[in-house]
This record gives sequence, structure tokens and C-alpha cells, in this order.
Amino acid sequence: MKKKTIACIAYVVLAFGVCVVPTVAMPFVDTEQTSENRTLKKMPSFKKEDGTWNQDWGTEFESYFSDHFAFRQDMADVYDTVLGATLKTSAQADVIIGKDDWLYYTPTVQDYVNEAKITEVGAKHIGHVLEMMQDYAEENGAKFIFTSAPNKNSIYPEYMPARYICSEQSDTLTLIEQALSNTDVCYCPLRAILSEQTEQKTTDVPLYHKWDTHWNNYGARIAFDALMDTAGLEHTDYTDVSYTIEQNWDGDLSQMLYPTSEKKDENVMYDYEPSYSYLGRFRSTDDLSIHTQNPTAQEQSLLMFRDSFGRALIPFLAEDFSSTTFLRADHYPMDTLEQTPSDVVILELVERNLQNLLEYAPQMPAPIVTIPEEPERVKTDTDATLQIEKNGNYLHLYGSYDADYANQDRILVTISSENGAKQTYEAFPCYEYAQMEQDAPLDNGYSLYIPTETFDASVQTVQITVLFNQHYRNLGTAGQFQLGANQ
Repeated sequence: MKKKTIACIAYVVLAFGVCVVPTVAMPFVDTEQTSENRTLKKMPSFKKEDGTWNQDWGTEFESYFSDHFAFRQDMADVYDTVLGATLKTSAQADVIIGKDDWLYYTPTVQDYVNEAKITEVGAKHIGHVLEMMQDYAEENGAKFIFTSAPNKNSIYPEYMPARYICSEQSDTLTLIEQALSNTDVCYCPLRAILSEQTEQKTTDVPLYHKWDTHWNNYGARIAFDALMDTAGLEHTDYTDVSYTIEQNWDGDLSQMLYPTSEKKDENVMYDYEPSYSYLGRFRSTDDLSIHTQNPTAQEQSLLMFRDSFGRALIPFLAEDFSSTTFLRADHYPMDTLEQTPSDVVILELVERNLQNLLEYAPQMPAPIVTIPEEPERVKTDTDATLQIEKNGNYLHLYGSYDADYANQDRILVTISSENGAKQTYEAFPCYEYAQMEQDAPLDNGYSLYIPTETFDASVQTVQITVLFNQHYRNLGTAGQFQLGANQ
């Protein structure tokens, strides 16, 4: 047999084996694991729930097989490694390979190149949302602090690929900081504080993980100092506490890019014995609700609304507060203060998600207000809309109004019952676009929560009024609803 023929047969056998082995091995290896932030497809059924044949079974099985063939993660790892090593390009859409093998999260690029995700009007509304949250916290005896955890490329832009060109425009956080300068909101500027640390070269220790989205324990410690200073509280000084740098961190970005790699990222490990303990059923710092106690700490309690950046803050804050509550939610449950009084309330939100403050209204009783003058009834091009939903002991009202009045200073909702009773509430200027099944938020939204016990069984009429150019304008009726007090 000629050598050329043998080579061709060997090539065919090899190619056939490469195609067959991942299928044959499926029953014998774990095919349910993935590093991707999504749910893998399930094995489709031949019949639908109504008993009819599933005519899309072939297409659904193809999607299932693409997610579950054997050694999928290993093959992806090899491919990503070769591509990254040769072309410095990531095969994962959400991961950017930067200089010196630094990894960045793709959804932060818009902030990095100074492309704001909100308008100046939206930033103004976010400032007012935070003002209303602060007012409510102070009414309940708590000091309110807002802060934003910076994106990694805001603190370490020097490792970003040169192909990303920054514009001269203002990014989302800058617009919000400008809006906050016109308010009395207590703001802790972590981006400026952490940037100063890196620019002045005060330490050779990185503040963020190289292969992860988040700050490391060293960066979190600096954030902790800044938050406690903003709160005006004495706190543990970790400056002289010894630490070691250990390779023990599973970087979220490296896991996405190299799913089977066991290579660890560095983290800073402080050498001290914690005094706090977790209460209730604690599983991990990713829990939606975490409670701690520390009998040796100062008699101060903390309520913190946080995201994944808050994980590294938990040990520091729990060590210096006698009790803490850490919560993760889209609609921040500010009314937690009524069941769990706290001395300090911190709202921490990562830079890349700041637009969420315009999209989800905090959950708390809407402030009752009065309109000091008779509103001028104006003709609008677009009618106000109203949607309602029952949410625990609240009725959640939300909708939109004429966009010509989006640059308002206050938005008020007046609810009148058939018996003549009338009450006016101030709404958050939030556009609940997801619940209204729309593609993106706009600046002309409103949202508020009212206790259901407020309403009798009669028809309730909802009217929208805005404070616009220093005058109150009646934008008309948004809709009606009927809800019994005991429903």
C-alpha cells in the first residue's frame, strides 16, 4: 500500500475519531458544567405538554448536543489558549485580553471609551432618586452613603488594548457626579480615591485581580477606609496589619476564557483573626441576604445594598459593626429600615450598572406630599400611562408621561377615590422598562410603592403632575384601578 494512501486512511480515521469520541463519551463524562453565564439546553422531549409531536425536536436536539458533547470545556480551553497566545484575541465575547495578560470585562468598554449610558436628564433623575433614598433613611434615623465601585479599566486603563479609543465626552459616572454636586447626597467617590492610589504609586500591590472583574482584598480595604471615613466612624486601621499574597483566587474572567484551567489568580490575605460571625443560614458571600454580628465592635448597625463588589467588603465591615445586613436586589428594599433599624445605610453599585438607578425604583412607601399651588392643566401630545401590580403589602404603580416634560424636577401622583378622598405622593423618576416590556429605559418614567391598606374598594383615579420650569403642570389622568383593602 502506498504511503500516500496510508496517510489518507489515517487522516480519515483521525477525523472520524475526533467527530465520534465526543458523542460516544457523553454518558461517561460530566457534561453539565459550564463557565458561561447561562443555562445549558435541556434534552428535548419528542412530545409537547399537550401530547402532540414536537416538530422542532431536531433543532432543539442540535442545541442540546452543542452544549453537552463530551470534552467541550477542554476543547474550548485549548482553542482559547492558542488564540490568546498567538493573536492576543479572546474567543469569549465577554472577555478582553489586555496587555501583560490582564483580562477585562467587555460590558465595561462603553464606560471606558466615555460613551454615557444615560442622558444629562437621566443623571439628574438619578440624583433625585438618591436624594429621596437619603431622605427616607434619615427619617428612619440612619446616615445614608452612596458609592460606586469602579470598573477595573477605570483604575487600570494602561493594560487595555490600544484599539479602544476614549472620546472627550463625559461617561455615565461623571454625569452622575455632576448631578450629585447639585444635591446634598452623601457620596463616597471611590473612583477618584482608588485612581489616586495607583497614580501616586503608593503601593506596588495591585488593587484589582489581574484575571477577575473585581477588586482584591487590598482594593476592598481602601474602599472600606473611604466608606468609614465618609460615615465619620472610627474603624480598624489595617495599615500595619501584615498580609501575604497568595495564588488562591479563581478569577471569573479566566474561568470564562479557560474553563478547565486550574491556574489561580493572586489575592491579598490579611493576617488577623475575625471577631464577627454569620447569622442564620449562611452559604457564601454570594447569598442574596447576609447577616452578621460582632459583640466586640462599636454599637453601630449597618444596612448595605451591594452587588458582587460587596463580597470583599463584607469581612471588613462586619468586623467594625455590631450588626450588619447585606442585601442584593434590583428594587432596593429601603423599607427594611422599618423592620431592622440601622445607624448607617450604604448603597454600593458597580460603575457599569449605574443606569440601574434609573430603571428600578427602590421599594419603600412613597412620600406623601402636597402641591403648593393649583397645577396648570396642559395639553400633552402623549397620554400618561399606568400599570399596577401587587407586591407584598404594596401596590406598585409605574408608567410614563409626555416626554416633552421629562426634564422635570419632581413627579407627583395624585390618587382620588369615588368618595372624594384624595392623596398625593411623590414618585421616583424611574422608567420600569423591563416590566413595561420595552427595549430600553427613557427619561419620562415614574414608579412608586403605596401600602395596599391605603385604598378602599372604590375606583381610584390616578393623575400625573410635574414640577417643570418652577411651575406645577397637570399632565392628565394616567388611568384607573380598583383594589379592595383586604385583597
